[in-house]
Amino acid sequence: MIRDELFIPSHLSQRYNTLQRRKRNHYVLDEEPLTVDVSGVPVTLKPKMTQTPVPVKLFTRALGLMQKPSDLDAIPGLVLGFAQAKRRIKEEQAEKLARLCNAHGRTDILMKLAHGAGDNGFLFTRPAAREFIRGLRMVGMLPDKKTNLKAVKDAEALINYLGEPLMRVGRGERLGRDPVVVGTMLSIVAGAAKKWNEGEDYNQKTRQWVHKLQACWKDVEWQPNLGAKKTGDRSPVHRAKNAVLDYLPVLEGLITARDMLRGTDQSAWLESQSAKLNDTVAEWKKFLDENFVGEQLWNVSAYKKVAEKLAQEKEWEGKNRAENEVGG
Repeated sequence: MIRDELFIPSHLSQRYNTLQRRKRNHYVLDEEPLTVDVSGVPVTLKPKMTQTPVPVKLFTRALGLMQKPSDLDAIPGLVLGFAQAKRRIKEEQAEKLARLCNAHGRTDILMKLAHGAGDNGFLFTRPAAREFIRGLRMVGMLPDKKTNLKAVKDAEALINYLGEPLMRVGRGERLGRDPVVVGTMLSIVAGAAKKWNEGEDYNQKTRQWVHKLQACWKDVEWQPNLGAKKTGDRSPVHRAKNAVLDYLPVLEGLITARDMLRGTDQSAWLESQSAKLNDTVAEWKKFLDENFVGEQLWNVSAYKKVAEKLAQEKEWEGKNRAENEVGG
């Protein structure tokens, strides 16, 4: 259904769509079948007596069918197809898409979507933007310098995309100034400097991102609603889990910057706010320890596991390349 009712029509010209869908034109296709090229695949057009609407829930179903990293190559086309069919992806679907890409280590797909956001039908939501930059932080966990520095550049590009007027999510508000996005960016930049610049700030990049974080710190969500509306309500657990997921990278960025910038005019702020956020995250974790029984949710350690897997794959690729060169 997705192929016939969404992808093919979205890639056809208006003339071909009219031939298929208007009854008075069907004789043309009945008399002489017409084959057209759709993304390199020949498709024979047939008369369509009815138009079946494509429910948005099929987007989630399509994501669920993607079981291996290469399957995710279809995501940009999936997003574009839904946009051209005038089916808007829901906020939770955008976040699920981003998390799926991160789970498979496909941050290249995320950057492709980010680069064309708006034009390709993908519109950022706050949860999706936060998940996108967490994926780049995950890449920054890999042990090689080249990959780490690319993660910094990609994260800077993502922030620029999020700063576009199109990405405005509220009156006077932009995702590029979200404290979780900016704080995670600080974690990426400070982490790279710590690993590859002997623990010293590189070109004052860490200092610059601390300044940007200070500018949006007033928007930190210190008190998510953790009260249950009724017996059995698990939404507080999900909110606490999301709070830890969002702010733990921010905390790590604050701590790294604090140690790096001791004695500067930002030192006192970093000291006080890292301590405050540390206490707050500890409270959220305590709440989860008391209420997180039997729940399987994507958590902070999942990013580290994906990073470790990616590192192993890169190591194997390097060994295989070296062996092939020797053999050749």
